[in-house]
Amino acid sequence: LRPSDADLRLHFGRISTASKLPITIYNNPPRVAIEMSVSLLVELSQLDHVATIKQSSLDFTQLIDLIDRTTGRDGYFVTNGQEPKALPALVMGADANYGISPLMLGRECINLYDCVRSGDLVQARAIQRRVNTIRRAFGAVATTPAAALRYLANKRGLAGGHARAPITEISDTDKQLLNQAASDAGMTNV
Repeated sequence: LRPSDADLRLHFGRISTASKLPITIYNNPPRVAIEMSVSLLVELSQLDHVATIKQSSLDFTQLIDLIDRTTGRDGYFVTNGQEPKALPALVMGADANYGISPLMLGRECINLYDCVRSGDLVQARAIQRRVNTIRRAFGAVATTPAAALRYLANKRGLAGGHARAPITEISDTDKQLLNQAASDAGMTNV
């Protein structure tokens, strides 16, 4: 069952009333099968303590519309949750980007943000391509993105851990694909 707009208003309104902490509202239709409309997100952004809306709609115009309709408020941010669209999202006014790839390319993703803000779009495009290389690999493996992330974290010397049931360890084929993507993206060990 999917909640209606009225259900979502009530839900986030209760959270807003009960919390003194900053609230992020996350519109993630690819994962939860609910596409909150821009109008609803604009309305929810007015609630007390709402500091961020993370927009992960596959429809990029939804992100742009949200930015256009909510820009200029102190202490409020619109963030992008679709990594392959990080560069255009930042160019169009998103305040930040979130995703899986930044966990592996953290410094690069910070540099992407800095390049956009300074106007160095040539370097920003190069970084975006590296992010996309890692993201495509996460989508191409037979395992879950979380298991792929763990594998790459371990490969870099970070504490990625190991798969836990029901997730299985990744196959040798997936390891080869991820190793190639890491090499292509210029990902190095820490």
